[in-house]
Amino acid sequence: MTIFRVCLAPFTRCALFVLFSLASAMSANAKEQPLLHAELAREVASEGIILLENDGVLPFRHNQRLAGFGIAQQDYLHVGTGSGYVNAPYTVNLIDGLENQPGITLYQRLTDRYKNYYEKTRAELRKKIKPGGPPGSDAVRVPEMPLSESLLTQAVKANDAAVIVLNRPSGEGKDRTMDGDYLLNPQEETLFSQVLAHFDKVVVVLNIAGIIDMSWVDRFKPSAVLIAWLPGMEGGNALADILTGNVNPSGKLTSSIAFNYKDYPSSANFGGFVDGYEKRVADGTEIEYWGFIPNHKTPAKGVEYERPVNNRYFVEYEEDIYVGYRYFETFGVPVRYPFGFGLSYTQFDITVGSVENRASESIFTVKVTNRGKVAGKEVVQIYVNKPDGNLEQPEKVLAAFAKTNLLEPDESQTLTITVAMNDLASFDTSASAYVLEPGRYSFFAGNSVKHAPLVSVNHLNTRRVVKQVSKEMPVLVKDFHVLSKFAPVETKPETPPLHAKDAGSPPPGPGGEATIDLSGETTEQAEISFADVSRNTALLKQYIAQFSDTELIALLVGPGMGSEKSLFGLFSKVVGGAAGQTATIKRLGLPSIALADGPAGLRLEAKTTGFPVGTLVASTWNVPLAEQMGVAVGQEAQLHKVDLWLAPSLNIHRNPLNGRNFEYYSEDPLISGKMAAAVTRGVQSQQVGVTLKHLVANNQEAHRFDGIDTVVSERALRDIYLKGFEIALSASNPRAIMTAYNAVNGTYTAASEDLISHILRGEWGYDGVVMTDWEGDGIYSYEALLAGNNLFMPGFPGQIQYFVDGLKSGKISREDLEAAALPLVRLILSSPQ
Repeated sequence: MTIFRVCLAPFTRCALFVLFSLASAMSANAKEQPLLHAELAREVASEGIILLENDGVLPFRHNQRLAGFGIAQQDYLHVGTGSGYVNAPYTVNLIDGLENQPGITLYQRLTDRYKNYYEKTRAELRKKIKPGGPPGSDAVRVPEMPLSESLLTQAVKANDAAVIVLNRPSGEGKDRTMDGDYLLNPQEETLFSQVLAHFDKVVVVLNIAGIIDMSWVDRFKPSAVLIAWLPGMEGGNALADILTGNVNPSGKLTSSIAFNYKDYPSSANFGGFVDGYEKRVADGTEIEYWGFIPNHKTPAKGVEYERPVNNRYFVEYEEDIYVGYRYFETFGVPVRYPFGFGLSYTQFDITVGSVENRASESIFTVKVTNRGKVAGKEVVQIYVNKPDGNLEQPEKVLAAFAKTNLLEPDESQTLTITVAMNDLASFDTSASAYVLEPGRYSFFAGNSVKHAPLVSVNHLNTRRVVKQVSKEMPVLVKDFHVLSKFAPVETKPETPPLHAKDAGSPPPGPGGEATIDLSGETTEQAEISFADVSRNTALLKQYIAQFSDTELIALLVGPGMGSEKSLFGLFSKVVGGAAGQTATIKRLGLPSIALADGPAGLRLEAKTTGFPVGTLVASTWNVPLAEQMGVAVGQEAQLHKVDLWLAPSLNIHRNPLNGRNFEYYSEDPLISGKMAAAVTRGVQSQQVGVTLKHLVANNQEAHRFDGIDTVVSERALRDIYLKGFEIALSASNPRAIMTAYNAVNGTYTAASEDLISHILRGEWGYDGVVMTDWEGDGIYSYEALLAGNNLFMPGFPGQIQYFVDGLKSGKISREDLEAAALPLVRLILSSPQ
């Protein structure tokens, strides 16, 4: 028996945890549904907020007088920008949330000063700065308000403590930067210096899209620090719940926070690189299927332009399997806050009572006891150290986790956690197999990767081949090397010599809208209708056989963004603000389905619940709660007639500067896959489909429209970047999967037969829809169709003609088109009509 005590933070007063009933939202009138889900959004947010530092100042006592500092108290960020934006009916910032809390008195003079400064400065800047950018973005960033000595002196006399709020926006299309983003800007440095010089008690709240440098904690030594991420439309109320002790924080980090950016092994190789540049005269045929839409990098015929050598941008994943805590634990690099870490207002004992080690599994019986004076929740995390054999292994890998219920003081809960040995298999590139090597499988249990003592060892006597596969997506770069713990200096990741230039604005495209000849198309009603197939799915293949060639192509190629109709009839369904819809084929009775972006809710013109972003959802470590959120999203999708949600997103937090990390769950594939599966099950329980994205290795925004080539070993690809998708797919069966803009080892993901036909469909047995991402170079091609894609989005007239010409020339066949249409029509059949 192993017993250890987790003493996280001193408590000061009792916390009452507020549980919100999803059942009431489920049974309510559908028209009231979005607002009723506000309570669930608040619950998710409060459970995912992470307390990083606390010297006892939190929770605030009753009748506390607070002074709020930082422009972010007004400039609240509920979600990120781009496809991850949500048009929420309202947002609650921290000031609003604290004002809603009885027993808290805000220093109104300071609050009013910030509000007036923010509104006036914002209005002035708007006159000078042209608006634009992806959904939810704002080109106007109001700088910090200067603070006079007299204002600070008056504030400290009138208040018991100060709260500083910092924010960091981020979103689709652009990665984050170092100065003033990852690092504090000079105005923020001044703000910290001034406030900490006057107040003894200072709490810092981080309303941020991704990890930032935390060295200021050492310099300024605030009393408490919380990460709120982007906590949705109810985030201010959730934060106030945490600060006042109405909710005891139980969020845990799902990505490590290093001492320095350079400590992340991917920092040497992030962004875009080239082998050089070359001059070229366009012949007009580089990419011929965009129709009237300008290509992102191919100019009109006869135009001389510069491009990278071999038209290749690349990034090399030389850190290999050593992502996040796998690297820090293996190479002994200290971190500021470890993976799985998060403080509480109470203390827990985690006692591992018994462990049953079998050849097939290890079963852990873990007792968690609340030893403090306030109610709270704890997360039990199981890690494994696997034996080094032919394959070297990280020091620790997350093997399983479970979260307790709300435990009252002195209350205990016993958790049974099972780790299947086959789930611990690693990919052996030389054997093209997932294997368990013989030796000691040492298990650790605790509440973070750093606070998890050894609790058991399971011995495997012989090598076990868990699954034999074939060699897929091999590295083609000859001088590519990966990091090894046995030669850390010689294999240290290196920065390629030449960074890619910013692509800038795209040159002029080929021009001219494509003309599609429909003169030979029949208008006669089909013998077998869509309604017939709905009643008898055995007719599906016969139904598809009735499509003309052009009708089939028009189904597979999206009708375009902003289109008013498809080639063969007005859309049967149009949802304002949706990302798109499939084509209507009137003659065959085939309806459209509507697709909406996510993953923090539905991105529509209509007001929908703004849930917390993916990183915060994962920070709850609460799989059932994530599933409840999925149920709510599914209910709202039904209400707004959305059939397919373009979420959840589960790319890996490879580097903290990725502009879309907020959409993604973690640096770890296990928690990523578990959370994505939970959300998927919830949404699809409401007869609405989800789309897991972006398959695969889409871990930066830089040069995404340039089809950047991700160079990554097959082992890292399978053990890290594909693993979360595999876990989510096997546990939830999503109706659709979206490929990524980037290439992997020289082939666009959307055109990769290895990825789609061999791994996704062959190895994993997936029979759902595979779609492309929107408007990427190189993904609309014959190769993408032959690789196994079913839906090319958003679609352009020129692309339809491109496939028509390919059919005539024999580059694709009628059989290829029918095979691609089969999963798509099945998806349409499964959608509410």
